[in-house]
Amino acid sequence: WTPEEDKLLADGVAKYGVGKWAQISKLFTYRDRHQVKNHWIDILYRNRGKWTSDEDNLLLKLVEKYVSKHGENWKIISEHFPNRSVYDIKMHYKRCSSINPKVNKGRWKSDEIKAFNEAFLKFGKKWRHIAEFVRTRTPSQC
Repeated sequence: WTPEEDKLLADGVAKYGVGKWAQISKLFTYRDRHQVKNHWIDILYRNRGKWTSDEDNLLLKLVEKYVSKHGENWKIISEHFPNRSVYDIKMHYKRCSSINPKVNKGRWKSDEIKAFNEAFLKFGKKWRHIAEFVRTRTPSQC
């Protein structure tokens, strides 16, 4: 892949959206939709790096705007983070205690300890499952 093709791919994703690989592949002479999709995934994983405080602040504002009690719209949020996948954005928000207001950062409360013990008996050392069960702690906190 040339730098020019990388730019064409990024422009295609910006214009048509992630997932429209057949449509985006028509911008290329010798690339099919599978090559286009796989290269986009390679670019995402190669360029994503650590989250910056600016990205965290933007993510928090977008979550406040687009995530309601009745549904989540991570796809719209992902349009503001071209080098991050929807999954990466969602997991960063859910697991980052510094930006997720639903995550308790203080001392463990008795109900959290009770839920943790119940989840540990059920899931063992599967911290992600335990965190989802406790609901107020991240996997690393568990």
